[in-house]
Amino acid sequence: MFVFACAGCGAALTIPLAQVALPHAHQTFGNGVRLPVLMDPGTFAVEPEPWGPPWRRWEEVDPDEAAARGIHAPLPALSDGAPGAVAIAPGDARDTVLIPEKGGGCYCGLGWGDGPNMACEACGLPVGSRIDDCSVWQVVWFAPCTAGPSTTPAPGCPPGRNCSRRGRAHLPSSRSPDGAR
Repeated sequence: MFVFACAGCGAALTIPLAQVALPHAHQTFGNGVRLPVLMDPGTFAVEPEPWGPPWRRWEEVDPDEAAARGIHAPLPALSDGAPGAVAIAPGDARDTVLIPEKGGGCYCGLGWGDGPNMACEACGLPVGSRIDDCSVWQVVWFAPCTAGPSTTPAPGCPPGRNCSRRGRAHLPSSRSPDGAR
């Protein structure tokens, strides 16, 4: 079991969580469809690939770079975010507050916006993003360099930062919009 804590002040940000394989987290299902919560209560998973802001338009991406990341067809945008984001069920987050101006300007709810839209309630450090817009899974993504009890730097953290987290997911799985795995 892991309790994720703020890298800034050490405040607990989650209930105790068990690691599971990452579901197919980046699947979308058309405008207006309200998807359920991605993660089961009491679980977390780690996204080993870069995901989340900042984003680069496809036209700005070198074809060799995309191929090296296993992407061989055009996408609207490619993430330049750090690998290692942690996914949890929104109800498992504790002692966090929303940053309203970072809500993402989405149609039905909160989206990625231009950075984390949740902060540690104790110290104000932006720690992650609550995502609940239509057509995407409801989830909290902790940024890889902002939450975790370990003192070992997480992969993708800038040198000299205490960007700790614990846990890694290794096996992918999938989930359909009706909640079946």
